[in-house]
Amino acid sequence: MPIKARLAVLLVLLVGGGTWWLVSSRRAAAEQGVVQGSGTIEATEVGVAAQAAGRIARVLVEEGDQVQAGQVLAELDQELLAADHARAQAMVVAARNNLANLTRGSRSEDIRARSAALTEALAAQRGARRQAQVAREAIASPPDLRAAR
Repeated sequence: MPIKARLAVLLVLLVGGGTWWLVSSRRAAAEQGVVQGSGTIEATEVGVAAQAAGRIARVLVEEGDQVQAGQVLAELDQELLAADHARAQAMVVAARNNLANLTRGSRSEDIRARSAALTEALAAQRGARRQAQVAREAIASPPDLRAAR
């Protein structure tokens, strides 16, 4: 066989073997879950918001900590929520008292106005209860925190 033909066959074998080696080594690395490369990695920043408004009582994570979706990051101060709830309950009691006074012999216009005030106070109370419930759900108990760690 002439030398040019031998060189051509050798060149084809080298290119084919090199291609096979390159593909098989990358496939093996992909199967093992190994990724190699160079570059810059930047962390993803995500805005975080509480489900209920309030003042933060305690922060449970530090900057740079890795967190999971649904993980409690901070605890809200319960005093403001409790005060809102108590205020809403007082409004309901006052509205019920006013309604009772008016239904004892007042005009129908006054009765309708006080009924509307009672309905509004009850709605405010339901809103305060919902807000307190959301805040309670957003705050983890000590056993939950230990389990999360």
